[in-house]
Amino acid sequence: MAAENPSPIVTSGQSSAPAITNVVIAGNATGFSIDFDFQQPQSGWAPVALGIYEGSSTRYPFSTSTYTTYNLGSNTHTTEWTDDDVLVPYPTPSGHISRTYTHSRSGPITVILFAPERACDCSLGLTFVAGTTIAPLTSTLKTLTSTPVPTLSGPTKVGSTLTAAPGTWAPAPVGLTYQWALDGVAVSGATGSTFTLPTSAAGKKVTASVTGTKTGYATVKRTSSPTAPVTRALTASPVPTLSGWVRVGSTLTVTPGTWAPAPVALTYQWSVDGLVVAGATGRTFTLPASAAGKKVTAAVTGTKDGFSTTRMVSAPTAPVNRALTSTPVPKISGTVRVWSTLTATPGTWSPGPVGLSYQWNLNGVAVSGATGRTFILPKAAAGKKVTVSVTGTKAGYATVKTTSTPTVAVKPRS
Repeated sequence: MAAENPSPIVTSGQSSAPAITNVVIAGNATGFSIDFDFQQPQSGWAPVALGIYEGSSTRYPFSTSTYTTYNLGSNTHTTEWTDDDVLVPYPTPSGHISRTYTHSRSGPITVILFAPERACDCSLGLTFVAGTTIAPLTSTLKTLTSTPVPTLSGPTKVGSTLTAAPGTWAPAPVGLTYQWALDGVAVSGATGSTFTLPTSAAGKKVTASVTGTKTGYATVKRTSSPTAPVTRALTASPVPTLSGWVRVGSTLTVTPGTWAPAPVALTYQWSVDGLVVAGATGRTFTLPASAAGKKVTAAVTGTKDGFSTTRMVSAPTAPVNRALTSTPVPKISGTVRVWSTLTATPGTWSPGPVGLSYQWNLNGVAVSGATGRTFILPKAAAGKKVTVSVTGTKAGYATVKTTSTPTVAVKPRS
């Protein structure tokens, strides 16, 4: 039974062995079918061959006078089947032939039947018997109206997870399947919308293909753009720590810790309240007046060929204090003798007001309860030197402690 869409047949009008009649050649969505009846001579047998050409019958005239120029042996165009593709089985004397063929050519093709002029005599070659031109392949499937290229997100380093966003396919619903690939080679089992990068992905580019299927529609496959080559992760990237006084004018130092696998190149960047400080790219940072009241962090970035660049940030400091502009050393006055009273003069601290507190000491050891501006020397002070410490405090400023010059040794009471 011939397929649908039969094409008009051109015949040579020339006798052949076997005799070929009732030729029907029909194109379809994937190729064509061919049907014909044959009758072999009473004595002998001869083949029937199929010729396939790219092009139309106007380029390949169906006449014996021009056939030899375009026969299968000398045809310069691509052939899908050869002249030994015999259609009539040996030694069947007569019957009906029905065959279906598929091809992938986008343009028209010419289908031709060939046979010898006489049975058992192929010395003259095969002659054209009948043929037709088949129109380009046509599909009965509808086309999806929206088939976006998927996009990938996520860090491209070993151990990280990439996510494929398929976009919106239409008309909905469209069934979507996924396939991840490394350097174009499909990864077995990687058929979800996410893909955790294995160690074997290092140095390779990743793509994700999304295939959309819907009944009555042609299946469509879309592939993402490739990622950058996948990098390995550093095995040690510690959080940096900061040390130093957190006050204007003081210097902070960042300790990066030990990064691995060594060597790892490290760079630094200081920030104040999260804002990068231009030029502050060393291991130390002297706190400017503009940092007062703000928190400071230091970021350390590690780089190594073939590994992911990693950035680690320290914990923030307490808000930076401003510095008091005047913190004089206190002075002691009075007789340095047991039971005498000494007085501390703190000087003028600024910017005022500055809260001041006192602590008296004997040979550098704080005397419990001796926290006033005056200090009565106890019997235990005999032979020891006295100092007084004054501590200044002011909101938004760094606390400062200054200590007097020690007195001479306390004399006993006579």
